[in-house]
Amino acid sequence: MSPLRSSPYVTIEYLEELRVVRLERSALSFGDARSAREELGRWLPALDGIDTTQFGVLLDFRRTPMTSDPDILAAVVSEVERIAKLFPRRAILLTAALLGPQAERAERAGATIAPFLDEDEAWSHVRS
Repeated sequence: MSPLRSSPYVTIEYLEELRVVRLERSALSFGDARSAREELGRWLPALDGIDTTQFGVLLDFRRTPMTSDPDILAAVVSEVERIAKLFPRRAILLTAALLGPQAERAERAGATIAPFLDEDEAWSHVRS
């Protein structure tokens, strides 16, 4: 199966048999807020034609680089929230190192998706 979107920043896969869309963020930094907004703006159109109301979404951000740039973080949180709200079941998978500081920054920027550290738990959540 080919991904819905593949770029140096993200791979978005439609796993129809599992009833899940998986969005995996790479370790590549966006660099600046303009680049982040340009790339993030390509993620939602990749989902065109999928009935998201019947699927879960797994946002795998374990490899995402930490950022202290509030403009990049706000852009990421905004677009990820916009995508996640299309799905009835959603999970964001983080590493322990990202969970503390990045989750606090994300919360300040308006994120509402509960994080998971355990991949099996995240998969169970989005497939329930």
